[in-house]
Amino acid sequence: MENDFIRILCVPGVFYSEKYDITVALHGDHFISESTVEGQTVLDRILTDNFDIKCLGRVGALGGTRARFLKRIVGWNGEAFYWCGDRSHIDRLVELLALEGAEAVPTPASRTTGDNDREALDTLCRREAETARQAAGLLQYIALDRPDIQYPVMVIMRNAAKPIKIMMLRIRRVARYLIGRPVLMWLYPLQSLPGEVTALADAGYAAKETERRSTTCICDLFGKHTLDTSSTTQSVVALSTGESEFHAIVKGGASVMQTRALLEELGLKVRAVVCSDATAGLGMARRHGSGRVKHMDVRLMWIQEKVRTKELDPQKVGTEVNGADLGTKVHERPRLDVLVGLLGLRFAEGLPEAVS
Repeated sequence: MENDFIRILCVPGVFYSEKYDITVALHGDHFISESTVEGQTVLDRILTDNFDIKCLGRVGALGGTRARFLKRIVGWNGEAFYWCGDRSHIDRLVELLALEGAEAVPTPASRTTGDNDREALDTLCRREAETARQAAGLLQYIALDRPDIQYPVMVIMRNAAKPIKIMMLRIRRVARYLIGRPVLMWLYPLQSLPGEVTALADAGYAAKETERRSTTCICDLFGKHTLDTSSTTQSVVALSTGESEFHAIVKGGASVMQTRALLEELGLKVRAVVCSDATAGLGMARRHGSGRVKHMDVRLMWIQEKVRTKELDPQKVGTEVNGADLGTKVHERPRLDVLVGLLGLRFAEGLPEAVS
């Protein structure tokens, strides 16, 4: 801040210098920045004057082709920047579960897992439970960079407090899927500056689940670029599919408004849009009051005010092209691949040649 940087209020770990046009994000004692070559030189000087630093590399058309940040790989292939997780975590998972040489499966989850196992709901012994928790923890970390496994990992974590046999069956299924698909690249091709930031929202209604709690998936996008994805269990019991979709729209609206606030502090004026394929959920967001859904919690009604003041624009998107469907249910391989592609992600057999 002594060098003309401002702290971004909505994300305290991010700083921006309008003078040098540099954006810097901090994670502990790790720094990652975006700017011109001249801006990077200025930042290097500022950091060198104040700290004993180690530069992990520059990535871009006038720099290198790859660098590592927080055990992820950031790269440039001549046409796009890309981001992918470190596959060494998958190797650790495979070793932990003794799955070396195991055959890969086409999807990370199956609706039939544990159906014919009478002991599927039995509690694991202490040793197996410890292994299950360790594996689940590894999967949680891997899933940060893998939207394709976020839904099955979320389901796995529901039993983390008291591991049962079906939890381990699901863990092994995800691990065998990762054996066949160890690398998923987030691609950021060059694009014209978008005029809006979008949140895709979708919900999976849990009418048949034991706890009857639905699932929400949110995907934040800036033009062609996917910024973040999440798959979570809703905290309340929705009484209809429309209500569960409304909860997803509210969460998507909150997410996209935070992203817009971040971009505005970086000098980019954009619209905030939340997209859903649910007509009923969109209707709840556009109207005034709870209507016939009288049990709706008043804390969710803020989204109606944002829609009326045009701070948030809810829009309809077709089910087939709603990428947020990825994190709401189990998919077969063809649909899984389509959804991953809609989010601008790409599977690779190994790391790209530039980062192998």
